[in-house]
Formats: sequence, structure tokens, C-alpha cells
Amino acid sequence: MSITRFKTWLLCCFCIFIVIGCSDNSPSTRSAGGPQPTDDPNTNTNPSEPSPNPSEQQDLYVSVDNPVASDSNSGGKTTPLQTIQAAMAKLAGATVPMTVHVAIGSYHVNYQTGTVIRLAKNMSLKGGYALDWSDRNPISYATKIIDDSTTGGSYADPNRVIEIDPLATNTSVIDGFEIHAGGGEYSVGIFSMGPNEGAIINANTIYAGRANLISWGIRVGDSSVTENRVYGNNLTDFYGIEASGLIQTNTVQSQRTVKFIGITGRRSSMISQNKVLVDIIPPTVSTTSNGIGIYHSGCCSVNIQNNTVTGTNMHGIYIIYADPYVATISGNTISNSNSSTCSTTGISIIQSRAAINSNNIQCAQGVYGENIGDSTISNNNIQCGNRGSSYGIRVWVPENGGKLAGTPSVTNNTISACQTPVSTL
Repeated sequence: MSITRFKTWLLCCFCIFIVIGCSDNSPSTRSAGGPQPTDDPNTNTNPSEPSPNPSEQQDLYVSVDNPVASDSNSGGKTTPLQTIQAAMAKLAGATVPMTVHVAIGSYHVNYQTGTVIRLAKNMSLKGGYALDWSDRNPISYATKIIDDSTTGGSYADPNRVIEIDPLATNTSVIDGFEIHAGGGEYSVGIFSMGPNEGAIINANTIYAGRANLISWGIRVGDSSVTENRVYGNNLTDFYGIEASGLIQTNTVQSQRTVKFIGITGRRSSMISQNKVLVDIIPPTVSTTSNGIGIYHSGCCSVNIQNNTVTGTNMHGIYIIYADPYVATISGNTISNSNSSTCSTTGISIIQSRAAINSNNIQCAQGVYGENIGDSTISNNNIQCGNRGSSYGIRVWVPENGGKLAGTPSVTNNTISACQTPVSTL
């Protein structure tokens, strides 16, 4: 190669190098791993602050005893709200599930003055937190909600502590509170005026109110009611839990009142693994009360399984007018302390079909069926205790008028200490 050609080649290489070097430093070809500028006003440049996107899940914090708490705060852990009502107002119209965390303390409402807590769709309430939010234990950090109502209330519109919106679903949760119902004529701890679609009521302790006529612990529509403890006031009529849906692993406890029903199933219900406990009557309390452990009336299917009922003085389990559905009653333990009147019947079925099997019954009467069609009663263990004119199993079949088709089947039951083991009328 000549010297002239070599110089020309070298000059071309130099120019190419310059062009490539300039191209590599241009903004359009800068490495993707470097910082990228943006003009997007929605970008959150402070990662410690919540995203402004209203569709993302957000939590609020409430602490009545925190010295910095105020309803004008934002509701964060370090700037909590002071009332649950203020938190509910901030969550109004929520389109995604949001939770209000409530710290230890006593929170007051008054249904008659309009300060009731209303739980809508996508709202959840969780109590039982330490004052600094470092721990959650509803027993150690009791979060009490108390209704101060002393007047008013009707059967259809009772005084209440918490009201669940009729459109609430399983995105609405009440968990970990100690709830004290108020006074007036009728009162209830947790109430819903509509059917709901699966609101979750879990792990609360509820004290029935001081109503003059009727007090309820929980009175709602289709819900999941689990692991609650409900206590009667021992003064007036008391209904522990009234709901449809899942009613499971709750405890309802009371001394005998004028009228007592531990659990009432409405519509389709699964009632399982609950305890209904009525204390033994002290000598100063009347024994003329009407006590039912678990009750279901009207349409739709019901399954009553693996519950414990003790101390009622009328019926352990009572089903009426469930036809054409078949009630399933199995694996329950029913016993009675009322040895003076011998009036308690373990399981009573009226104008309903039922499969009654594998129950343990220690009552004056074991099973009573009236117009029960082709129901089955099998594999039950019944002990009457030789109390008066006791029956192990008593079935009455009407001769005419509203008779359900079919003949009851009574097989493989173990019956002891009953004057009449099996009677069919």
C-alpha cells in the first residue's frame, strides 16, 4: 500500500471513530440503567407517602386515648383519628376494601342522637391493638364500643352499636371488639336492616343491652358469624345470635331470662360447633322462663351440626315449618339442668322433614316430632334420667289436614332411663 493510500485510510478511520463517539453520548441512546427524567405529575417522588391513586387499598388508624389523636388528622399511625365515626366518613364510597384499625380504649355511640357506627361495603373494622400499634390482642387490648342510648328503639328499629349496610359483602368485616348494647325498649349490639351478602362478624365479645323488652347480641342477614362470645343481661328477653348464612364456633351464654333463644337461624343456615350455655338457675330466679338453644323457622335449608346446648328448659333444638326442605341435625350434644319440671325436649321438629342422627341427648324427652313426613331418626344416644313421664322418641302423625307425605323411620337408636322408649301416635 502506498503512503498516500495509507494516510487516506487512517483519516477515514479517525472520522468514523469521532462519529461513533458522538452517537454514544447522545441522549437518545443513553444507557437504560441510568436515571430517567420524567415530567409525569403523578409520580410519587417520596416513597414514604401513600400513592394518590384512590383505587389502591388504604388503612386508617383510630385511637381515642392517643394524645395526638384528632378527627382532623389524616388517620395514619402517627396521626390517628380520635373517633371511629370520623374514619367511616373518610371511607365513604370506597370502591376497594379498606380497613380501620382501632386501638385500646372506650368508644361511645348513641343511636338516639345519630352517632351510631355504620359499616358499608368495602369497609372493615378491626380492634384489639396496643396504643402504639406494636401488637394486636383483643383480650389484652380491649377495644370497647358502648351505646349510651337509654330511651327509644323498636322491634324493627332497635337501638344499636354497629349497623351494617344492606349491600355489605365479605369485604365488610367486624373483628376483635368488645361491644356493649344500650338501653331503651329494644337494643342490639350488631344490626342489619337488610339481607347482606356475606359480611364477616368474627371474634367479638358482645354484651346484650339493658333494654326493657328485648335485647339481642347480633341480629343480621346473610353473614358469616364466627368465634364470637355473646352474653345475656339476665333481665329481659334475650336473643343471642339471629342470622342466616354461616353461624359457627360462637358461644352464647346467659342465666335464664323471661325468654331465651341462643341462636336463631333465618333462611338458609349452617349452624355448627357453637356452644349455647344457660347457667343453672339460682334459687332467687323464676323457673317459668321459655328457653330454646337453637331455633329455625320457615323456608330454606338448615344444617345444625356438632353444637353443644346445655341448661335450656323447653327445647335444645327446635325446627318448625321448614318443609319442603330437609333439616339436617347431627352430632349435637344436648343436656338439661331443669330436673324439677322435666319439660325439656332435646330436639323438637314441627311440620318439617329432618334427618336426625348421631346426637347425644340427656333431657326429659329425647326427640319429639309432629307431622314430620318421611323424616329419619337414627343412631342417637338418648338418656331420659327417669324424670316423670319421659319419652325417648315420640312421633305424632296427623290423620288428616296438612299431613306431610311419608312415614318416619326410627332405627338404631340407643335409649335408656326413659319410661317410654318410643311412642308413635
